[in-house]
Amino acid sequence: MTTKEWLVEFIVRRNSTDELTYAVVKARVEAHERPGERAFLALLTKALTEWKRTTADGKGEWESSVEDFNVGDLSNCLPCAVLEKILAKHGIHKLIVETNSEDQECRYWSYDTVLMDDDE
Repeated sequence: MTTKEWLVEFIVRRNSTDELTYAVVKARVEAHERPGERAFLALLTKALTEWKRTTADGKGEWESSVEDFNVGDLSNCLPCAVLEKILAKHGIHKLIVETNSEDQECRYWSYDTVLMDDDE
């Protein structure tokens, strides 16, 4: 079975009632089939653990995060040539992590708010 390159995108929410914080994680992944959320998370965790174990930068980031390295920490580490090389070894290419945080959600409209008036 040959591998393909898949474009993946995940919305990663922070579990909080005080704020609306999320990350948009995008990457190209080499795999036999399109990786779902769990499969991508497993690949990413394996690559980041290798980065921590084999490089001073990775170990330093782990320690700086007080051993709580999360997607927000990852967004602050990119770009990093050494990390990108390790990610590529695990089939992850062109990783982008965009973080967003708001103190409050929109109160007057939502994703499903109709944005055109009825003509009648």
